[in-house]
Amino acid sequence: ASLVKKETRATALASKKKASSAKLAVLRAARRKEIVKRTAKYYKQYEAADKEEIRLHREAKANGNYYVPAEAKLAFVIRLRGVNNIPPKPRKIMKLMRLRQINNG
Repeated sequence: ASLVKKETRATALASKKKASSAKLAVLRAARRKEIVKRTAKYYKQYEAADKEEIRLHREAKANGNYYVPAEAKLAFVIRLRGVNNIPPKPRKIMKLMRLRQINNG
């Protein structure tokens, strides 16, 4: 009797698992499509930015000027606090930025 119960429970669980995995596969496929769309959008933006950069360069050259492309933003950070009572994430960020001692920059 208990073996029959075990088999019925196992089949019920297997069917539930199959249904949930099918549902997950559908969700995963939808998410994947969304990611691909987003990637295409970003690619389009990057391409437009590159074209704009080239256009500005050519425009400046045509007018007899120079075009200086934008540089990366830079931040200078100085450590003012010790490591005590700092949560783990900010502490890890400090470590990655090589700010292990107070007054390091």
